[in-house]
Amino acid sequence: AAHCAMVCLAPACAYAAAHSPAMDPGHIFSSGGGSHNIGAVANAFEHACSVALLLSFPVLFLCVYADDGALWWALGNAVDSSRAFKTTRAVVAAVALVLFTGGLEGCVLFRGFGEYVRLPGLPGVVAVTAAVYGGLLAAVAALSGSVGSKNGVPSEIYQAALVTAGCAAALATGAPPWMLPFAAIGSIGASRFYLRGAAVDLAMFAGGVAACGAWFLHSNFWSLDVDVDGLPLAELCRLLFLSLCASALAPGLARFDVHPSSLGLLVCLHAMVFARCEDALHSEALEDGEPMYPAYLVLATSALGVVLAGSLERTGKVTTATAWMARCVYVGKLALVMLPGSRALVPCVLVGMAATAPFALDSPTSRTTRAGGRRARMSVARGLAHVVSLGLAMVHARFAVFDVVFAVTGHRPSDATLFGGLLLFAGAGSTPLVRRHFSHLPAFRRGLACVVTAGTALVSLRPPMPWKGEIGFWYDADHVPDAEPDDVDIYGDRGDATGRGYSAWLLIATVLLGVFVASAPKPPRRGATGTHATPAPLRAMLSAAAGASLGLYLSVEYFPGFRGDSVVTVSLCAACALCAVFLAFTYVPSTSSPAVMPHVFATYLVCLGVAFWTQRDMYGEFDGPGAGSPGREARIGLVGVTAGLTAQMAFALKLKVAAVSANPGANRTRTAGGARGHVGTMKGARSSRFQPFSGRSPARFKSAGGALAQRALRAMRVGWMPVVGNISTFVTFASATVLATWSRPDSCFAAFAVAPFLLLLHEDELLFDSLSGTQRYVPPMASIVISLAYNAVADALDGPPTAHAALAVGGDLAWTVKNVACVAAAAPNAWFLAEYLWSHRPTSGLAMATAAPLNVLVATVGDVFSARVLACVSLVSAIAQWGTQRAVRVAGLKAL
Repeated sequence: AAHCAMVCLAPACAYAAAHSPAMDPGHIFSSGGGSHNIGAVANAFEHACSVALLLSFPVLFLCVYADDGALWWALGNAVDSSRAFKTTRAVVAAVALVLFTGGLEGCVLFRGFGEYVRLPGLPGVVAVTAAVYGGLLAAVAALSGSVGSKNGVPSEIYQAALVTAGCAAALATGAPPWMLPFAAIGSIGASRFYLRGAAVDLAMFAGGVAACGAWFLHSNFWSLDVDVDGLPLAELCRLLFLSLCASALAPGLARFDVHPSSLGLLVCLHAMVFARCEDALHSEALEDGEPMYPAYLVLATSALGVVLAGSLERTGKVTTATAWMARCVYVGKLALVMLPGSRALVPCVLVGMAATAPFALDSPTSRTTRAGGRRARMSVARGLAHVVSLGLAMVHARFAVFDVVFAVTGHRPSDATLFGGLLLFAGAGSTPLVRRHFSHLPAFRRGLACVVTAGTALVSLRPPMPWKGEIGFWYDADHVPDAEPDDVDIYGDRGDATGRGYSAWLLIATVLLGVFVASAPKPPRRGATGTHATPAPLRAMLSAAAGASLGLYLSVEYFPGFRGDSVVTVSLCAACALCAVFLAFTYVPSTSSPAVMPHVFATYLVCLGVAFWTQRDMYGEFDGPGAGSPGREARIGLVGVTAGLTAQMAFALKLKVAAVSANPGANRTRTAGGARGHVGTMKGARSSRFQPFSGRSPARFKSAGGALAQRALRAMRVGWMPVVGNISTFVTFASATVLATWSRPDSCFAAFAVAPFLLLLHEDELLFDSLSGTQRYVPPMASIVISLAYNAVADALDGPPTAHAALAVGGDLAWTVKNVACVAAAAPNAWFLAEYLWSHRPTSGLAMATAAPLNVLVATVGDVFSARVLACVSLVSAIAQWGTQRAVRVAGLKAL
């Protein structure tokens, strides 16, 4: 009972509390003249009608849909009497219906449609009340299932209520006497069709509805010479009449089990006609700026249409194709809410149909799986036809895309943005098709990736298009794109700005070629090309073209001083091209690439060296950002390019070597006996929970994993990868260090940003004999500690910054000695952790306890900031080493 009272009373109480001042009688008659009192009374009456609606609707809902046992708490022992329950429910529903009728008339009918009530005075009010109350009473009786049942509403009373409601509605709207028989015939047909379901009854109902609807439209709107959003009102009336007839016939035809295609065509016809009517009505605005047809009705009818189409399809009343078409129309109708008045209905519907057609038009046999559990796939010709249809639909919807971009961004899109948006939408619409039917064909996957990438690049970079946005086939007067400003308007008449704008096409070409090469299918086995694999020479040429395009873009956009120097431009383009080739054949090697790639890397370094040599400066040194000659700035730019390109090569080699090291036996022929035993020994050694901190292992176990990885790499003819990877890592680290020092020369935190590059180092046979497990973290840590110590010692040797600082400790020499001693005191704990990570040899607690307090002392009394940072790093290292050694010791004792 409490829950029911809350459901029934909460909406009305909330509304009354929100509008209580306007509903207070004392407030209504407290001040103002007669006109003010009349307006206040009208406003209060409207709020009272709203309260009546909110109070009566939950009660009606319970009375209609509550089962016999749902209201046991309201009837007590009378629940055993079905007659008493039905009687009580009928009385409560009738009383609630009175409130609902009064509220509906006050809030909706007389307020919004009062001009169509032609019967004046009290007779008009009585006629409207009879029509509304009688119609709602018949609807409640039908929904509750009490018509014609025992102890229910007799069929004669039900029919009389419908006839009275229909005739009263016709009289209220000013229908002539000769229209009353049509209203009565339609009401009789509706009641008899509900009770018997005969074809004659459906014809009577549809004929009565058509006659009354035609008279109402003709007498009120048909003859008006008015356009509603460009649509003549007479044509709109014809469409409304057609929609009315279709909606009157469709429920009856569904009950008669007519052919699904016939009913489906009728449903599609109603959906399209009704959508066009809503498009015109919603796009037209009233005098206050509000749309003539509210947006919530568009949303409600769209949702109801999608639900009904799905229900008819599930029950077999309509075919799959017609249900799909109707759903596309109802979903496309949502564009009216987002883009009113933009003529986006038809383009959005066509795009929706083109995108969903591959799945909606599948035959039942194609939806089943073949033997072996594989789904039947679509033919390539049909797939191409779907893709072409989607492309044409997107071209037709270009104005809708224009309006969407304008609504989101607030300004007109450029040619590149519009064309890129079309490509993005086309790629998004084709993704489900490719994923479901053509995921086994690399050409489709590669084409989809290129389309999406091209669209993203055009939208992001907005390069100048070969054509101009002028009115013609592609644009109209309402959809003229925004023109990108010319270079002269932005930069003036400068010689170094001539390449801007169109140089973005070089970057787009780089991205597209890179995606094309990266999406190449991998060969099925080493040394084979495969059916769909791209030939190695073609991959090399495409990769080189992508890299050269990137190098030319960098030369034009970021190194304008290179335009007169062809040597450095060619060197930069060649370096980028060689880097692209190296990356392409590192990820997907060919038969001959393992022997060629070391030479490619060496040539890459030579090209960078030539570029640096051409930009050498004979005068002075570079002191920081903004200082020095253009040649020095160009060298810094080349250092940045070197860091970026070499980092990609180092990362690619790290991934490749790590993949081989993770499973070395999968990449070489297994040998019998010792090799298998060796692998098993290593797996057993690595399975301990307290490895790798359990102590020094024998050398033959410690290096077994690295030895197996080296043997696997040599078997694949890529034994050079660890050495080249280490060289590229050091080049990257050096370049990043130069950039960090140049950008922040006075900061000691640059080492923290650069040190992670050393995690890309490998175990090799030249530099690092062992670099596995925790040993990988020693080089980054050592670089940080050495950098901080070097900066601290350099600052200490430079002397005190002020004379006061020197006098505080007894002179310049004392200040220098003090801070150098602080650096020496802050280093031991960091050294202990590095040694522990490298050799797994634990440090005694006494040593750590002795050195750790020195870090606190240095952090408090040190004068050099780098020394204090080094002390903090060492203190954190001491805490981490103590916690790790303790955890390892506990785990070892548990294992023992």
